Amino acid sequence: MKKHLAIICGVMYPNASATGICARRFAGMLSTDYDIDMICMASDSITAEVDNENIKIHALSGGTIKRETQSTGAIKRLHHICGQVQIKARFLGNLQWFADSAFKKLIEIDKKRSIDAVFSVCSPLAAHVAAMNFKIENESVRWVAYTVDLYATPERIRPVGYSLSNMAEKEMNILDRADAVFLSEEIFGNHQEMVDRFRNVSRLPYVIPEREQKQDEGSNIFEKDNINCVFAGSFYTSIRNPETMLETFSKMNDDRIILHLYSSGCDELVNKHALNCKKIIVHGRVSQDVIKKVYEDADVLINIGNANEDFVPSKTFEYIGTGKPIINFYYGSKPDSVMERYPIVINIPNEQGKVDSNMIESEICKLKNSYISNDEIEMIYPENTAHYIKEFLMNNL
Repeated sequence: MKKHLAIICGVMYPNASATGICARRFAGMLSTDYDIDMICMASDSITAEVDNENIKIHALSGGTIKRETQSTGAIKRLHHICGQVQIKARFLGNLQWFADSAFKKLIEIDKKRSIDAVFSVCSPLAAHVAAMNFKIENESVRWVAYTVDLYATPERIRPVGYSLSNMAEKEMNILDRADAVFLSEEIFGNHQEMVDRFRNVSRLPYVIPEREQKQDEGSNIFEKDNINCVFAGSFYTSIRNPETMLETFSKMNDDRIILHLYSSGCDELVNKHALNCKKIIVHGRVSQDVIKKVYEDADVLINIGNANEDFVPSKTFEYIGTGKPIINFYYGSKPDSVMERYPIVINIPNEQGKVDSNMIESEICKLKNSYISNDEIEMIYPENTAHYIKEFLMNNL
């Protein structure tokens, strides 16, 4: 009989966050060797249980997030205010409900069939807290904690009475109880204090998704005579600002170069540039199934790095997996090592006034129809392949 694994993550069903997508990939890799129950937050705040490809998904909802989502008008605003108060008043902010609900769900699942191992994926930290509470009551269960995003980071709103060092210490005290701790590539490289702290700590590389078989060639999303550039993901004013990228495309003269934005965030800035430049088209966020087809039909993919070096956008690895050309707007003095190794990339500093739009325009025209194979990607990024990651997980869970 297969071992029984419970995975706890953040938003994963029906629409997944970036971290939720990572967790879902791990579950897919392990589903042939484990019976998996996956506990997550429902993106639509509707509680659901779904059997999906040998994985049972338990999508939970609750707290002020649910009440805000399911109300309107003044009541909706009131719940939003309550959520903001919770963020300032409690360590887990407005996600204490998820830590409690996920813990209860683990107990419920364990009663039906004993859980052998729990794999918690943060962000949110509430996933680790739920796993910790279950581990306290079930010492024989193996708990492996994977931190993609640190909870103690300057960008996060801190509750009253907590300094950044207080939050970091509390976060590490939670992880101390795990049987093994996995850290993302950038956290492992940037935070020696965490590497030194835990007795069984490892770097878990990001997964480059395996390329799927090409879909129906008869239906194209984009006009193929154009050079279709795509950004998919979230913008943030402070850590992933799109202004330099938008200005660069706005100044290009070649009418064939079209920028398609499957994005959220910085709406005022994005809409201003789209209004003034017909070559910038705002599509909004779409499902993972749609975005796969978008990547397939795109000529060039647009990446924006993070100002905070502890956050490497997981979207970067999705882009690499396509084998398509990438334009990478990076923060800091040089691009990160992941993008430096990619053979068909234009690395551009994400600084206003320092980008030559004419030069970028010329390079984009040269990149159309460029492509690298799966074999080349595996040679360049051997530790980011699904085969390597699955073997690593199997050896540690």
